Amino acid sequence: MLNKGYWRYGRLNLYLKDPLYSTLLHRASVFRYAIEQLKPKEFADFTWFSHFPKGCCAETNDLLALFFYEINIFTDYVWGVNGQVSHAWLEYNEYIIDITADQFEGICQRVIVTKDKSWYLDFQDQRRYQLHYMNVYDYNTAKLRRLYRNILRNIERFE
Repeated sequence: MLNKGYWRYGRLNLYLKDPLYSTLLHRASVFRYAIEQLKPKEFADFTWFSHFPKGCCAETNDLLALFFYEINIFTDYVWGVNGQVSHAWLEYNEYIIDITADQFEGICQRVIVTKDKSWYLDFQDQRRYQLHYMNVYDYNTAKLRRLYRNILRNIERFE
């Protein structure tokens, strides 16, 4: 039987033993917090960000992928469908990185970095991309770049 301390300190031990896990968790957490601190005028015409994380997984993960890319972590952007809903997240090596899963009922974690893919396997027809938005040449690219700059400004304020 596991002692009670395992549950309390199990994640801390993983954080200390796996530098990749700690890097992914830290950057994802900082990025999520910076989005949560955005003011409505900083959404760069993505008005649905006022309901973050609901309905924001695609753009959020486009930008989070760029945030990781800037430190030479080249994530895969993964998108899938579960019934009538779709979802996007990032994957790197064996890790799933998801900062918008809590838009779904039953998910309480605001930032998920895990090797457990069981919940994500429910999303069918999965597609993978790298730096998805960089490959789209339309007016959304300029808005995403503006939103990204606003997120980075927030990160600079509290780091």
